[in-house]
Amino acid sequence: MMIANLLLREEKEDLLVLQRAESARAQQANHEKSAFLAAASHDLRQPVHALMLTSHTLRMQLPDGDSRMLVDRILESGHALSEQFNNLMDLSRLESGAYQPNFSTVSLPVLLRRVCAAHRQVAESTGIGLTLRVDRRLQQQFISTDAGLLGRCIDNLVDNAIKFSERGSRVLLSVRLLSGNIRIAVHDQVIGI
Repeated sequence: MMIANLLLREEKEDLLVLQRAESARAQQANHEKSAFLAAASHDLRQPVHALMLTSHTLRMQLPDGDSRMLVDRILESGHALSEQFNNLMDLSRLESGAYQPNFSTVSLPVLLRRVCAAHRQVAESTGIGLTLRVDRRLQQQFISTDAGLLGRCIDNLVDNAIKFSERGSRVLLSVRLLSGNIRIAVHDQVIGI
């Protein structure tokens, strides 16, 4: 019995050593992934920035009309793409522990309206209704948060809801006051979280 216990203890110690080695490899892979995401998003932002500058110049030279509206859509898409690259950089910094939250006082309804405005064109072009509903008690609500991080979280949820919704369906972004807590939710009609 004693020999069996010693063998079990030895096997347990070997498994712990293997687990530590696997954990270290996983952490290294995660670090390398974060470094790759940061480098890729940085490199991809440069041509987007050039596209945005060119689009702004073109917009200033065009009279009002259909052509100018097309350039405005290019600019909106460029801003959205730029935001996605910012999200990648922040995500890689957050995962590596290098991201420090930047707290400020933010108007919650304004933040949510901005998120909806960023997605409205895509939603409309794919036949999806996008609605924002703010609890009347929160219309003038300010909160202390990292506006960029909160905005990106909500942005990702709205983006996924629109991306996976079928034409004719609806996406609702809502904020309510429940039992003294602020609840922000994205409602859609697709299978998922």
